[in-house]
Amino acid sequence: MRTLILLLLKRSSLLLFLVMELICAVLVINYNKKQKDIFIASSNFFAGKFYSQVNAVQGYFYLNAIADSLSNENKMLRDQLASSRYINIAEQDTFVRVRVDSLGGDSILVQFVYTDAEVINNSVASANNFFTINRGSLHGIKKSMGVVSAHGAVGIVSSVSPHFSTVRSLLNRDIKVSGNVLVEGKAFFGSLSWQNHDYRFLDMDFVPKSTKIAIGDSVVTNGFSSVFPQGYLIGKIDTFYVPPGSGYYKIKVKLAEDMTSLRRVYVANNLLKDEQKNLEEANE
Repeated sequence: MRTLILLLLKRSSLLLFLVMELICAVLVINYNKKQKDIFIASSNFFAGKFYSQVNAVQGYFYLNAIADSLSNENKMLRDQLASSRYINIAEQDTFVRVRVDSLGGDSILVQFVYTDAEVINNSVASANNFFTINRGSLHGIKKSMGVVSAHGAVGIVSSVSPHFSTVRSLLNRDIKVSGNVLVEGKAFFGSLSWQNHDYRFLDMDFVPKSTKIAIGDSVVTNGFSSVFPQGYLIGKIDTFYVPPGSGYYKIKVKLAEDMTSLRRVYVANNLLKDEQKNLEEANE
């Protein structure tokens, strides 16, 4: 202990210099937007490289699970192709959701382009959870794009570097997602959020108590925002009740995706987002 104290005293000038440098760096990053953006991008890059190496080792032990997941995803995509909801294009890792133009029945309008990605880091235990994917701006990824898996919606892109992106998980208190409860062919609007209780569930509010919901009813994205396509499964109703004096249900929705084993996802790029945004802003 005495030796350590003597060593610290001997190097006190150097230690003081390093501490001051660190403080200066923190101040520069916090109070200068350009430097802050550079720091975030660099952090994403180096963190992404590290997590890629860790993920490569972990991936070896998940080969069977990944194979099963890919098989299920291929089946899902084939089913959607059969109903003319998706078309496969030549670009690698990309799928397209199509919308048929009712005015010109033989025309096809591409709205969402999907880029596949692998989850290389993931958290589910904090109040505001994120996961990292191995796709970035060089792959066309941008902030605020929706992210889905083979089972349903899972998050929204938060920050992007050239090769990696961080995604704000649905298990994040800063996210609110619009959704519909499907009841006997009808859709009833509600708002979903996570209250940091259980990684398996979201809370859903603002569904009127006059709605005849039931345990097991599906909750899907409603397309009100430009982030997620319409109709992606979020989860199913697990429990519900009406608080005293309220006109709305308090609903627990069990997520369709197991967020603890999230491996492969798709980033949804809405090609008509700017058109929709400009039109909505013109009416404000």
